[in-house]
Amino acid sequence: MSHCPPVRTDPTPPLRARADGTLGLCLEVEGGRVARVRVSPSVRTGVTAALIGRRAEAAVPAVRRLFALCGRAHTVAALRAAEAARGRPAPPAVEAARDRLVTVEALDHAALALLLDGPVAMGVPPDVPALKAIRAALAAVADRAARPGWDAVGGDAADPAAGPSPDDFRAAIRAASARLRAALPGGAGPPSDPDHLRRRVAGDPAPLARTLALALADPWPGAVPDPPRLLTGWSLAALAEALAGPEADAFVLRPTWRGAPAETGPLARAAGHPLIAAVWAEAGPVAARLVARWRDLAATLDRLDKAPCHEDGSAALAATDSRGAGVAAVETARGLLVHRLVERCGRIVDWRVLAPTEWTVHPDGALSAALTGGDATDRVALDRRARRLVAAMDPCVACDIRIEETARA
Repeated sequence: MSHCPPVRTDPTPPLRARADGTLGLCLEVEGGRVARVRVSPSVRTGVTAALIGRRAEAAVPAVRRLFALCGRAHTVAALRAAEAARGRPAPPAVEAARDRLVTVEALDHAALALLLDGPVAMGVPPDVPALKAIRAALAAVADRAARPGWDAVGGDAADPAAGPSPDDFRAAIRAASARLRAALPGGAGPPSDPDHLRRRVAGDPAPLARTLALALADPWPGAVPDPPRLLTGWSLAALAEALAGPEADAFVLRPTWRGAPAETGPLARAAGHPLIAAVWAEAGPVAARLVARWRDLAATLDRLDKAPCHEDGSAALAATDSRGAGVAAVETARGLLVHRLVERCGRIVDWRVLAPTEWTVHPDGALSAALTGGDATDRVALDRRARRLVAAMDPCVACDIRIEETARA
């Protein structure tokens, strides 16, 4: 076996933080084609082991340090799982604050994926000052969305009269919305058909429009891979059962739904959307994923624009499973996040976390399916194709890409 020098991918400037861990992607080339794709796990197993034996009140504050990248979403999922285990949900006003904080965090991550990672992967210089201003405006919304007790189990520290000033909160939302919409082609989500989409981004000098125009004009080489199986119609009870069983560790590393890999995130939330299906068929997975994320960001922004200052929280996706454990799910920018924890005599005895990236980059999932069988005669083009696909899929960890030549037997 002979090896060409490894090709590594780290396209993001220092503005971009990633979770601990690395996604390994090895493309094995044989006879000028990608014969096999090996995807190594990105998740850090046993992260929550340090929290076993603690009371939930002491353990939950550590969640944001352990999962710093999506700290608010992880904290909310952990809180709701603990509250479900105890049968004591937080007050509606606290749940509303949590919903808003998760929404703002999702917008921040979606903005990074679309306005930084996507342009860099497509060779378009990102507008870093504009992105920093967007993130600062979103941080101001988060500051005003938070209320005392949002991060306490049961919302115990909550004062019913406490909370953001309605005027300040709405003003912060308007400022953040204006900055984000200025970065979107047409100031809104994508149009309904591919022709209108191409016209919308054509000639627009903004980084996202240029990124989308390039992706649409550079279709996937060869046969377009089939769209992935999507994580739709999922059941919290079924996921809780998988996280409780003897194969829970294996499930966290390689989750499946109804016996097969499935993908969560923007593509799943756009399931059945005719524009995404048309772009996938015409231009391939990179362009379709970017358009799906654009649609997802715009829809999330619309929800934030309509969020009043004081409201009842949405129905939390949390329950007690058949074993008396609390399980909760939160939708993040990258997809479905699930926490399941068990308390005995006031102490945590088991805690499992299922992150969206493990669905999206499953070793037998869409990433390997799209790249396997592809042309590998031009290594630079292959590396570029892999980098663009990874950026469009947006895993929460850095990706180490290697291209290896395998001698025929």
